[in-house]
Amino acid sequence: MTLGNLYKELDSLAPFCNQEDWDNSGLQVGRSDWKAERILLCVDVTKEVIDRAEEWKADVILSHHPLIFHGINTVSDRDFVGQRILRLAEDRIGYIAMHTCFDRCGMRDAIDQKLGFTEGPLFHEDGSRRETPCQPLDPLAMMGSISDLKEEMSLSSLCEFVKKQFDIPHVRLFGDPEKRVRRISVIGGSGKSEIPAALEAEADVLITGDIDHHSGIDAVTQGLSVIDAGHYGLEHVFMDYMEEALGRRLPELQTEKMPVCEPFLVM
Repeated sequence: MTLGNLYKELDSLAPFCNQEDWDNSGLQVGRSDWKAERILLCVDVTKEVIDRAEEWKADVILSHHPLIFHGINTVSDRDFVGQRILRLAEDRIGYIAMHTCFDRCGMRDAIDQKLGFTEGPLFHEDGSRRETPCQPLDPLAMMGSISDLKEEMSLSSLCEFVKKQFDIPHVRLFGDPEKRVRRISVIGGSGKSEIPAALEAEADVLITGDIDHHSGIDAVTQGLSVIDAGHYGLEHVFMDYMEEALGRRLPELQTEKMPVCEPFLVM
């Protein structure tokens, strides 16, 4: 398996052409003829990720968030992005990012399954992706989901469920913990821009990340509770999803996931 062949497989799973105009998903470091047999999965390409890639002798790092996001003028050791690019190139470690192209496909599926919105496997026997039956929260971008629980539950119970399902130590709640909820909206990453869509869909609660003070209290004023599970808190399911996808489609590859670890501490 070469880096170029791996790229084609990933493109067939979540086409890179479907990414948002402002995004920078795709092959960011490497030559198409480089070996791609050991794949390290992560959310962000931090120094610790590259350290692990070198230690594990990874051929490729596959991340959700792009390391090279905005335009850069130079690649040197004078800034942290340049330092990481140089390390990857010098060690012949290929690097591919799957951001909003994945958000439109796998992220919805993975989050929906964690929340119990869908039943059964994420993939068909041939390794092709199962379509989620949930209505998208943002139909234009095909991101996020709307689903009704089989039975009502309190917001406090839903918070505990989210923490358990996503293996995270905490969430932030905007709303009354005793409020009974049934219609659930969810979108990974930073979801405050989808608050109007959740209100239009008559959701009782929005589960997302990166909710600021004013967005949270304004949502509650309009009748929408918000569970902020963190940007990383929801999106680390990228690693589980891609591990299963690559295992089914390319069983000859070896994969390793970075440990689930919030990028901050609550002190």
